[in-house]
Amino acid sequence: MKSGRVRRCHLAGVLLVASALVVVPALPAGAAGGDLDTSYGGGDGIVDLEALGLANGSQTAFGAIQADDKVILSRFSSHGWANGNGVDLVVARLNTDGSVDTSFGTSGLATIEAGSGIRLYPAGNPIVQPDGKIVVLAKRQNPSLTWSDVAVVRLNTDGSVDTSFGTSGLATTDLYTRDIPAAVTIQADGKIVVLSGDNVVTNSNKYVILRYNSDGSLDTGFGGGDGVVETAGPAGATSDLRYPYSIAVKSDGKIVAVGGGYSKQYSGANNFGVIVVYNTDGTLDTNFDSDGIVYTNWASNNDNPKNLKDVAIQADGKIVAVGYASGGSLGSWQAVVRYNVDGTRDTSFNPEPDCLTPTGCAINPSDGVVLLAGIPDNPLGVSIGGGRGEAVAIDGDGKILVGGSGSSGNAWGVIRLDTAGNPDTTFGTGAVSAIDDFASYDFWGIRDILIQSDGGIIVYDQSHN
Repeated sequence: MKSGRVRRCHLAGVLLVASALVVVPALPAGAAGGDLDTSYGGGDGIVDLEALGLANGSQTAFGAIQADDKVILSRFSSHGWANGNGVDLVVARLNTDGSVDTSFGTSGLATIEAGSGIRLYPAGNPIVQPDGKIVVLAKRQNPSLTWSDVAVVRLNTDGSVDTSFGTSGLATTDLYTRDIPAAVTIQADGKIVVLSGDNVVTNSNKYVILRYNSDGSLDTGFGGGDGVVETAGPAGATSDLRYPYSIAVKSDGKIVAVGGGYSKQYSGANNFGVIVVYNTDGTLDTNFDSDGIVYTNWASNNDNPKNLKDVAIQADGKIVAVGYASGGSLGSWQAVVRYNVDGTRDTSFNPEPDCLTPTGCAINPSDGVVLLAGIPDNPLGVSIGGGRGEAVAIDGDGKILVGGSGSSGNAWGVIRLDTAGNPDTTFGTGAVSAIDDFASYDFWGIRDILIQSDGGIIVYDQSHN
């Protein structure tokens, strides 16, 4: 059985998809950075989402954090065959102690009904607007999976549907036969930016950016006048950009999209990470690597990151992304890469030749990449099929928090790097806050990292027994 959990640590907190949340809190008296916050959840720093009725089975949950440190979670709930095999979108809110906030929605749950024969699946983390309203991205599709659309839902602070947004609280956009929404963020002016793709067969062949006004209408001042921008790759490319994953907005309003790509037409690796930077009007930022697009497809030392799953923007505008690298005898490792604002790799990142890699691991120091593997007790799962970066966040001190996933049977943890990419050994044990298996559950990894106002860390993911 799969399950989701949330944990809180002397970090921030941990949320585990499908049945548990873990919180690593800010440091109380006598606590060490990276310890679990035993005041959260059931006294062990963990909230079992399934036990609270907020998750079940193999469902994936997505999280966000409010200004008051309450946690927002989105998931889905199936109607069953008797009701047209539809799927509703469900949003829950937890109090700061991990209990269900019963003032939200109906007994802590807000349900957005999809209708008979329609499915609304959450797609990426929800976002909380400065006014407290909650924006949830979803994929709207039919049970036979022959079509899907981009759907954006907005809720009021009490969990009721915001009927001033879109049509009765739902803005739906049908661009292709199968739209694949991946992530959502919000600009300083309140406009909503979505990263999606065009699922032609099994993978996307382009990244698609949609920008909505605060009322749910597409922003005609973005892109070609329809609020939509498509990117297939550099000049001449038609289908390089296969896997859209995450999106962020820089302080200057530029939009950063990351994911994965595949092509055999270039020298270097066929599988690679992708970073695309757009100007505020949707045009590609030619100040970023001359065409606005970077591929991490170099071949040296097998350290080029693939499938960039998450992105964070530093205060100085540098871009930090996390994915995985593979090759040689170690299988796969989590990989963190940092780029300067001009699109060059930041050679001041990862100055040490061994960093967090095992003895004898080939690595090119000062190449802008940190490989996370071989840490004490192997929390990152150095094995074939293990060690894939999933989440990255930057704390108030500019330090970098990383989490990931891998094969079952491994222990997992949050790693903290200093601003230069070195392991921050003041955190946890050797820069790692380990999240070991407990109560017969085997954690599969960390899908996201949320940072609270007091510096506490919440992480979440899925586990099974």
